[in-house]
Amino acid sequence: MTYFSQHLVQTFCVFFFSIVNLVLSPVLFFLERRRAQKIIARRNPAGFTSIFITGAGNGIGRELVRSYARPGVHLSIIDMNKEALANAAKDATDRGATVTSEVVDVRDAQAMREFILAADAEHPIDLVFANAGIAAMSSNTDPKYTLHDSFTDITQVNCQGVWNTIFPLVSNMCDRSGRAGAFSSQVVLMSSLSAMMPIFSAPDYAAGKAMVCSAGRSLRRYCEIYNVGVTVITPGFVRTSLIPQNVELPMLLEVGHAVSNIVTGVERNAGLVAFPNMVYFVTSTLGGMSDIGFDTLSKKANLLSAGIARRFFPAGWSADSPPTPVALSDGTTGTGTGSASAFITSGWSNFQQKAKAGVVKAGSKLD
Repeated sequence: MTYFSQHLVQTFCVFFFSIVNLVLSPVLFFLERRRAQKIIARRNPAGFTSIFITGAGNGIGRELVRSYARPGVHLSIIDMNKEALANAAKDATDRGATVTSEVVDVRDAQAMREFILAADAEHPIDLVFANAGIAAMSSNTDPKYTLHDSFTDITQVNCQGVWNTIFPLVSNMCDRSGRAGAFSSQVVLMSSLSAMMPIFSAPDYAAGKAMVCSAGRSLRRYCEIYNVGVTVITPGFVRTSLIPQNVELPMLLEVGHAVSNIVTGVERNAGLVAFPNMVYFVTSTLGGMSDIGFDTLSKKANLLSAGIARRFFPAGWSADSPPTPVALSDGTTGTGTGSASAFITSGWSNFQQKAKAGVVKAGSKLD
């Protein structure tokens, strides 16, 4: 089969199964809702009473603390920022909740296990949010910080950190919730809509979130046997510390709006909570295309040099021509794909400087 023929077959298959999915979606939705209701029916009538949240000091984690803090609820929260964690704990206690807080690095499997098992023994956890995460390349301006370094950091925090959060708990949750007459529990993994398609401007972040999304959706089928629900959250752009304040991104959501969607999805024991709907439609559609179709479309639409991707590269770069040589911090000159991480870092540093000065928005050219 020729490459062209293979592309036609792939395109037809994608189109055919998209139509099948569209036709069957209502039926599949109600079948999934029936499965979800079995776990919801086993929940404590008082709601979740012991909740563990990682990355609780800022952004979505901090807003989750505010949303769930109330009398009768115990929150176990961790973060790397001691001051932010203390403020989150105060928010919770002001709302009537009891709190256990500690500075713990999610990458440290032993420390995570010790904290989680101690918290679970004192207040059996029935809801866990594996929320802590980073955007490594976009948050590091060190010119010697490579894409390899970024992939490593993303894997350790956004992936291994998630496993260190959920796996010490999953077996205990399944053991408790699987007993006759026991209440069900819920596991929530924080992914992203970037998991749905290749993201040229953040390949490290998208790859890590794709791994979390796939793992969570697979784990859901295993855990539901023991009356434990698993929900994967895939938000679009949310105004957190990962996004500079002066940046405007398409359909950017405030944290409160995002957390409202998350809480609703968890209450419904949804397998996948994706928002905004339009961004989910675009990313899932593009992600389902054949490689040649996606590559062609991205080049025709100039996606590599437009929109948010442009903020990562110096001026003069375009999708139709290779990057022009630039002087690197070590005195050498980088060109071509071999120095891609240097171009990304250089572009982001330039962008951050202009963003702080309030003179650039996402999609603006870095002159």
